[in-house]
This record gives sequence, C-alpha cells and structure tokens, in this order.
Amino acid sequence: YPDARLPFFHADYYRLGDESELVELGLDEVLGREGVALIEWADRFPESLPADHLRIDLEEVDPDTRRFRFTAGGPKAQCLLEAIADGS
Repeated sequence: YPDARLPFFHADYYRLGDESELVELGLDEVLGREGVALIEWADRFPESLPADHLRIDLEEVDPDTRRFRFTAGGPKAQCLLEAIADGS
C-alpha cells in the first residue's frame, strides 16, 4: 500500500498449506521494519509472529454486530493498546 501514511503490509495465512510457504510471502523482509503489518488468520502459524505484536480478534455477536478483542504481546503493543483505549 504505497500511498499509506505509514508503510503498510498485508498477508493472509488462510490459503497457506504449511509454514514453508511463509518464505514466499516475504514476510520476514517486512516484520521488524517501520510500519504496520496486518496478518489475517495469523493463528494458523503463531510462531511466525514477532514476540511484540498486537492481536485483534473479531467476533460476530449477531449479523449486525461485531466485537473486537485486543491483546498486547509485548511492550510496544501494550503502549499501542493503551493509546487505543485512551482514544489517542
């Protein structure tokens, strides 16, 4: 996403057959760089995530309502979570 305010990278683990396919995504080239990496279906290969990450789980409460649950996986993610909670 070249026009984003921050560098933004997107990966979707849904169609991956096994962890070896992560190399083809080039994820190791973007994780740890400045910017945001959004990984859908990350629970398929949780060991591929950096230790410090923000997990966002989406739950369908009913057809018109979704609930988001945020979990911090490290100090930077905790700061980000606190900023989200404060509305910053």
